[in-house]
Amino acid sequence: MDFAEILKMILPAVAVLVATIFILKNQNEVALENVRLELRKAQSSTFSPLKLQAYERFTLFLERNSLPNLIAEFNNPDISVFAFKHSMLQTIQNEFKHNVSQQIYISAQAYTIIKISKEENIQWIQQAAEGLDAKAPATELANKLIEIAKEKGYLPTDKALNFIKSEVSLYFQ
Repeated sequence: MDFAEILKMILPAVAVLVATIFILKNQNEVALENVRLELRKAQSSTFSPLKLQAYERFTLFLERNSLPNLIAEFNNPDISVFAFKHSMLQTIQNEFKHNVSQQIYISAQAYTIIKISKEENIQWIQQAAEGLDAKAPATELANKLIEIAKEKGYLPTDKALNFIKSEVSLYFQ
């Protein structure tokens, strides 16, 4: 095969690929705009105070249950890894139960992301506690959690908070 024949085969494939990328990008932009339009219609020019309150409460839930806040609240060298872990997990569960009824005022997607964030937080705490002596000082678990967060490069609550902020901002555009 010479270069001209190879070019005849590759050039149409590249053209189709570029056209496909362009079409998919435009479809995604149109779909996003349709979602925004539907949100605006559904809200009929007013943002319900109950909806706003629900978003505020879930924001507060996420802030209270972020790993840095949990570590700051419960990290005490006088308590054990077991007690520290238990306190953090109990706080997350109790806070979530306290706010669960607010789900009826927020989008299903926002609620799902909040639940995923909560579960990921729990998973990180359990993962960090694995292999540590249950009677060791709480600072060992705190250090391990900080290490995991640095390793991952994000906090689970940050993802959910960013989603909530972007969703609420759609109502005010």
